[in-house]
Amino acid sequence: GAIVCSIFVGFFMNKKQIYKIFSKFISRKIFLIWLFFIRFISPIAIILVMCYQIFV
Repeated sequence: GAIVCSIFVGFFMNKKQIYKIFSKFISRKIFLIWLFFIRFISPIAIILVMCYQIFV
Protein backbone atom coordinates (compact mmCIF):
# COMPACT_ATOMS: atom_id res chain seq x y z
CA GLY A 1 0.00 0.00 0.00
CA ALA A 2 2.81 2.44 0.80
CA ILE A 3 4.45 2.03 -2.61
CA VAL A 4 1.17 2.65 -4.41
CA CYS A 5 0.47 5.69 -2.24
CA SER A 6 3.88 7.26 -2.82
CA ILE A 7 3.74 6.64 -6.57
CA PHE A 8 0.20 8.00 -6.80
CA VAL A 9 1.03 11.17 -4.86
CA GLY A 10 4.34 11.66 -6.65
CA PHE A 11 3.27 11.07 -10.22
CA PHE A 12 -0.52 11.20 -10.61
CA MET A 13 -1.80 13.88 -8.25
CA ASN A 14 -1.72 17.47 -9.48
CA LYS A 15 1.47 19.08 -8.17
CA LYS A 16 -0.17 22.51 -7.93
CA GLN A 17 -2.98 21.19 -5.74
CA ILE A 18 -0.55 19.41 -3.43
CA TYR A 19 1.58 22.55 -3.14
CA LYS A 20 -1.53 24.61 -2.39
CA ILE A 21 -2.16 22.39 0.64
CA PHE A 22 1.46 22.46 1.83
CA SER A 23 2.24 26.12 1.00
CA LYS A 24 0.91 27.25 4.38
CA PHE A 25 3.54 25.17 6.16
CA ILE A 26 6.64 24.88 3.93
CA SER A 27 8.46 26.87 1.25
CA ARG A 28 8.48 25.97 -2.44
CA LYS A 29 12.08 24.69 -2.25
CA ILE A 30 11.27 22.33 0.64
CA PHE A 31 8.15 21.17 -1.21
CA LEU A 32 10.20 20.25 -4.29
CA ILE A 33 12.67 18.32 -2.13
CA TRP A 34 9.75 16.51 -0.45
CA LEU A 35 8.24 15.70 -3.86
CA PHE A 36 11.55 14.25 -5.06
CA PHE A 37 11.68 12.01 -1.99
CA ILE A 38 8.07 10.88 -2.51
CA ARG A 39 8.69 10.12 -6.18
CA PHE A 40 12.05 8.40 -6.10
CA ILE A 41 13.51 7.75 -2.65
CA SER A 42 10.42 6.44 -0.83
CA PRO A 43 9.50 3.65 -3.30
CA ILE A 44 13.12 2.44 -3.41
CA ALA A 45 13.38 2.48 0.39
CA ILE A 46 10.08 0.61 0.75
CA ILE A 47 11.19 -2.05 -1.76
CA LEU A 48 14.51 -2.47 0.07
CA VAL A 49 12.75 -2.94 3.41
CA MET A 50 10.34 -5.46 1.87
CA CYS A 51 13.21 -7.43 0.32
CA TYR A 52 15.06 -7.41 3.62
CA GLN A 53 11.98 -8.73 5.41
CA ILE A 54 11.45 -11.48 2.84
CA PHE A 55 15.01 -12.72 2.49
CA VAL A 56 16.42 -12.27 6.00
